[in-house]
Amino acid sequence: MNVEAAPTPVQTESSERSALLDSNEISHLSTPGRDALALVRLLPGVVKDGEGGSQLGTSGAGAVSGTREVSNSISLDGVNGNPRGGGNRFDTPLNMEAVSEIKVLLNNYQAEYGQSGGAIVNITTKSGTRNFHGEGYYYGRNEALNANDTFNNKTGLARPRYRFNTVGYNVGGPVYWPGRFNSDKNKLFFFFSQEIWPTHTPGTARYFMMPTALERKGDFSQSVDKQGDKVTLADPKNCGAAGNQACLLDSTHVNPAFVNPNTQALLNLFPMPTLSTPLVAPGGGLYNYAVQSTIDKPVNQQVLRVDYNITDKLHTFFRGMNMTNNTFAWKFNSKANTFGGCRAGTITTAGNLAFTSFDGRNDKPNAQLLLEGIATLPI
Repeated sequence: MNVEAAPTPVQTESSERSALLDSNEISHLSTPGRDALALVRLLPGVVKDGEGGSQLGTSGAGAVSGTREVSNSISLDGVNGNPRGGGNRFDTPLNMEAVSEIKVLLNNYQAEYGQSGGAIVNITTKSGTRNFHGEGYYYGRNEALNANDTFNNKTGLARPRYRFNTVGYNVGGPVYWPGRFNSDKNKLFFFFSQEIWPTHTPGTARYFMMPTALERKGDFSQSVDKQGDKVTLADPKNCGAAGNQACLLDSTHVNPAFVNPNTQALLNLFPMPTLSTPLVAPGGGLYNYAVQSTIDKPVNQQVLRVDYNITDKLHTFFRGMNMTNNTFAWKFNSKANTFGGCRAGTITTAGNLAFTSFDGRNDKPNAQLLLEGIATLPI
């Protein structure tokens, strides 16, 4: 057995204090939501609550060296990733398989990293190499592996849909034409990654009082209101052809002769109660019908990076990213004897294009161009 160790080199170019997550750590460490920024909490001086984002979407890096999270600055390939401001919002996150490294500048960093009183988090995308590489992957989370909620067990509701299916692939390598262009495969490279999330998460359990089978026939002898009080009916005495007859047989029964078939048909549109005896809802009040809604949050991201070595000392790259992050949910409205549902949601599209050139003498950017946009549309 051979044990090898390499000394950590001393950083002499500046007095900054920094920490690094390299591609080896990112590829071998996992988080439930595949959020690369969730791994930042492994670095010294970083405090981040929770497990990171549940899927691709806006995320943050946590509190660093005692500063508030909003004081951070998060950049992607040297371009600011906080178009709306605030270091707790990173609106253009990369899927984990497209991240090459994450560097966190804790303090004493150079003046070029100004604009923030907290930490500077630099995320670098992967690039192509002289050899072709690619991969496909799948990560899954399913309600079949989860325990049911205590209140759902009490009310007889099944486990809600909880399905995070992460499907992705990436490919990278040289761009060349044998004998004509880049034959040595050291000039032009590409890397493309796509990740798809057809996500279904649990919504809020809803509780209602639905018309019972007896009530649909005009029999309210077993009926109670949401407070548990006995229901009694007031007779308007306006039934019959002349409009002057009693509508009720007694205070809890409607005369079958005066039951309107159209109203009865409308009542039958409501679902039947799921409970024979009403129970107390978590928010108070009785209910006899419970439903567990599902929220759909599909995400689709494509990332393309092209690197070009113009000379041995001048390098440039182009990176483009497009991501759609949608939310669809059922909304229920209940008031008195009405019940309805509608499909509602938002569609968020984020995209950016970045062009950066590097001077090979100091490996620092000498020109940058960014086009970025985020749009959220209600539907």
